Amino acid sequence: SMHSSFSSVINSEFGKQWYQRRVRAMKEVDEQMLQVQTKNSAYFVEWIPNNVKTAVCDIPPKGLRMAATFIGNNTSIQELFARISDQFGAMFRRKAFLHWYTGEGMDEME
Repeated sequence: SMHSSFSSVINSEFGKQWYQRRVRAMKEVDEQMLQVQTKNSAYFVEWIPNNVKTAVCDIPPKGLRMAATFIGNNTSIQELFARISDQFGAMFRRKAFLHWYTGEGMDEME
């Protein structure tokens, strides 16, 4: 089964080393983010204590050693959503790509 094969990898020496590296990497990311939050505490609201989420992917994009992405949520995100809404409205008025959905049985107003 999938679980037993995963367990055998984790229990192998390679698996243990991989897991320990991953835990250290996540700990380092968490520590760095805590430093950023502490240094810039004026920009973080106190009523949302866990307002930063992180994730680490061990597989970089092809041709690169590593990559990082940051997505921040603040009031400036409204400009992005407004632009996407305007673009969607323009496409919907022209009924662009609508045939893909109605062809599968969706109603035009869904």
